[in-house]
Amino acid sequence: MLKPKLDNPGVFILKTWNKLSRIPIGRLIFSKVLSKLVPYTGSVPFKVISLTEGHCRSELTDHPKIQNHLHSIHAVALMNFAELTSGLAVTTGIPSDARAILVNFQIEFLKKGRGVITAESQIRRIRSLQEEKKLTVKVELMNAKKEVIARAKAGWLIRPKGV
Repeated sequence: MLKPKLDNPGVFILKTWNKLSRIPIGRLIFSKVLSKLVPYTGSVPFKVISLTEGHCRSELTDHPKIQNHLHSIHAVALMNFAELTSGLAVTTGIPSDARAILVNFQIEFLKKGRGVITAESQIRRIRSLQEEKKLTVKVELMNAKKEVIARAKAGWLIRPKGV
């Protein structure tokens, strides 16, 4: 599959989300397209539920292919899912003349992940950027009972393009 060269991934992502999320299976289609554009992300069966500038809520469905020997969701699958959620919040929350890269990541596991897991992440929208900035983005992962099963902190480096 050919990948489009994106000058502004955040704008592309939000425009695509706004078009697709209005149709009945649009959220699923959006998530599948995102899985193809960022292949490693597609290694976990996620679905974006809500996406606005600087905010993302997504779901991960428990599936045997991402389970560990305890029949719960593998730690690395949960990390991948948390990173995806923080990345969408960051990508849609930074200016069009900036870019972001993950530079560190921490996660604390509190309970086994089973069933449908919801992750949510939010940043304050960055309107303009003159110099690089480090941003720590929190992500909470919750089970269907609304119990927090993990807390993550993703460290993102935001830079003006060309730096």
